[in-house]
Amino acid sequence: NSVINLLVSWITQILNIILQFALRTVFIQVLSAEYLGLNGLFSNILSFLSFAELGFGSAITFSLYKPLSENDEKTVAGIMNFFKRVYFAVSIFVLVAGISITPFLPYLVSDIPDIPHISFIYILWVINSAASYFLVYKSTLILADQRKDIVDKNNIIFKVLQLCLQAYILIVTRNYILYLVAQIVMTVCSNISISIIADKRFNYLKRYKKERIKDNVLSEIKRNV
Repeated sequence: NSVINLLVSWITQILNIILQFALRTVFIQVLSAEYLGLNGLFSNILSFLSFAELGFGSAITFSLYKPLSENDEKTVAGIMNFFKRVYFAVSIFVLVAGISITPFLPYLVSDIPDIPHISFIYILWVINSAASYFLVYKSTLILADQRKDIVDKNNIIFKVLQLCLQAYILIVTRNYILYLVAQIVMTVCSNISISIIADKRFNYLKRYKKERIKDNVLSEIKRNV
């Protein structure tokens, strides 16, 4: 599994770099450099909000190794039910905190480019960031099961679709807002896809969807976080 994971990671990483470079080329030719700067600006602001996740993903991945190796379905289900609540809270926090920053954008950045609907564009970035936590928590279970290749394959398929769609939108419409909407849609679709894959691989999750996390496991996760 480790060898397969490594090979798939290399391939998907190379593909992603090539596709991102191609899209960036189209982006610069169709839209002005100010839009490219706007991408970087909003990415930086929202990367700060990602601190809300606080390392829960890593701590929960670690907590899954033992019950997965022992086929302890109830413990795995309890951890995942807890993780679902955590990521839902993180998603809501990112959405609310991100949108609440909107009126203060002129004070956070001294030289905001003169681009129409800049506040709405920023809100779309916030929605995409919040949507990235939607259902993606189940990918952690696949990763803990040493099958990162499955997650990478899913991600690259939707990344290819996203970049092709965004390139098409830029060339045909030159509409930056539609470009961002396509990004949000593909983020949600990718997360739904990986959630369906996880449900099929671990069909007991639905059977124990009300299972609560054990106190000792919760204490360990808190300590690791």
